Amino acid sequence: MMEKEKLDLLRKEVVIPDIVNKKTNDAFAKIQRMAKDHPPVLLADMKTKKKIPRKRTALIIIAATLALATMSAAAAAYMKWSNSFSEGLGISEGQQQKLTESKLNTFVEQSCTNAGITVTAVQSITNEYYTYIAFRVEGYSVEDGVQPDFQNLSVTVDGMNDFFTSGIFYDGLICGEDGSPVHAEDGSPLEVDGDGRIVNSYTMDDESLEYQIYLKKTNEKGFFINKAIHVELQNLGTVAKADFTPEVEGTWTFDWKLEGSCETRVYEGTMALGDSGATVTRVEISPISMKAEYEFPRQQTTENVTAEDENGDEQEIEITRYSEPPQLVGVKLKDGTLLPWISMGAETMGYVDDTSNTYICSFSTNRILDISQMDSVLFRKTEPDGTAVTEDDLYVVPME
Repeated sequence: MMEKEKLDLLRKEVVIPDIVNKKTNDAFAKIQRMAKDHPPVLLADMKTKKKIPRKRTALIIIAATLALATMSAAAAAYMKWSNSFSEGLGISEGQQQKLTESKLNTFVEQSCTNAGITVTAVQSITNEYYTYIAFRVEGYSVEDGVQPDFQNLSVTVDGMNDFFTSGIFYDGLICGEDGSPVHAEDGSPLEVDGDGRIVNSYTMDDESLEYQIYLKKTNEKGFFINKAIHVELQNLGTVAKADFTPEVEGTWTFDWKLEGSCETRVYEGTMALGDSGATVTRVEISPISMKAEYEFPRQQTTENVTAEDENGDEQEIEITRYSEPPQLVGVKLKDGTLLPWISMGAETMGYVDDTSNTYICSFSTNRILDISQMDSVLFRKTEPDGTAVTEDDLYVVPME
């Protein structure tokens, strides 16, 4: 199957700090001592046992409540979402809780320190085809406009690495409503320098950096879920024009078990996409990905293109390739909102084999989707011309 790869762009038990554990244990020990002094009143003994004074009972309840509140506060602080997820994927607080409860999101909070740099695996978001992993990097800084990077990234899942892997530091940019990148914090446009290059800022408010790993395996459903993952990051520095400049030598390794969610909404039917010759037969939507299956008879096209030969001389050559069906691009919500720019940018597109007319288009999304609010699926009818996309520019396939 042909793939177009382009990416410019966990849940363990929460570890409560020792000091919090000590305070919590002390509080419960105090409650237990008070309970021994005033044992509970059994119904059979109510006539002979003296009741605990109401005021003291209230104190016991308050103490227990405070202890539980201490534990909850510690857990909440420890389970703070990374900016690259909460901000970069546009996840509201309500969605954060829902995603954690469904195990789509899991917290790792596993740290590794080397050469004075602490890297922490914060959390992962995993479904049947994709995994995002967020890391916090502390002790290393870069100036605005300078891109940090690790020299080497190695990931295995269940001991295998036969899947797409990419990693990049989060720069606070997201896809705007018109498909152009904007600042996640306030939606403002990008800054450019005198050479027209984007001036990225990778530093978070707490002076840390955030690194995000992206994994995909679209030909094996459920590959990542409940599997052991090993991540190794090596050497930290900066990158410019694809050249890496090392600054810190070190290796940071992590091992944990991915979790994940199979939550999916599926459309099955036969919906012709205008006169394109393509018929949509199945669509899968999860909170972080979309996948469409078409029947699209192969259509060969021939065109002339200009290319350089081995001597660097330009020459015109004729190439033959298969036409592509209208690309899956987004969704329409029940309230009428169009979301036609939600691909993360690493689409998988192509026929399932050399003889079939079954064509697949899939991608992970650059935001979290509430699949209960999906009304229709959107396919591109016309190429964007820089103006706002309307339904006239799209094929709209109802989900019902």
